[in-house]
Amino acid sequence: MTLPGPYDPENSFEHVRPSDGETVGTIVVTDHGDFLPFDLLGRQLGQATDLETAEERLETQGLKHLARPWWIDIDDGRRVKVTIQETSPTVVVVRVDDFGALDVYGTEYELPVPTDRLSDTP
Repeated sequence: MTLPGPYDPENSFEHVRPSDGETVGTIVVTDHGDFLPFDLLGRQLGQATDLETAEERLETQGLKHLARPWWIDIDDGRRVKVTIQETSPTVVVVRVDDFGALDVYGTEYELPVPTDRLSDTP
């Protein structure tokens, strides 16, 4: 998976889920006219495809990751569990939600999007 730089507004657009008006990710148009879907953390969801498939991927996968557990490596070398609090096209805010790390429990981290600091494995 390649983390893109900031999305070029000339070749990308946010995808809003029609059923509820929720922004679920960004679609980047490739040089070949294909479409690459990226979730709200800036992670690519599959290979370049047609627009309908890219939109479908975002609508089915785009927000699911917000509810599941995530981990971040903090400065002292520990990997602690976090919960995503909010996302925007440029920032994701996470809060430590790890009772095994009471000294940092509740600490918030603001990370740039895309980020490679979050892991979906402990």
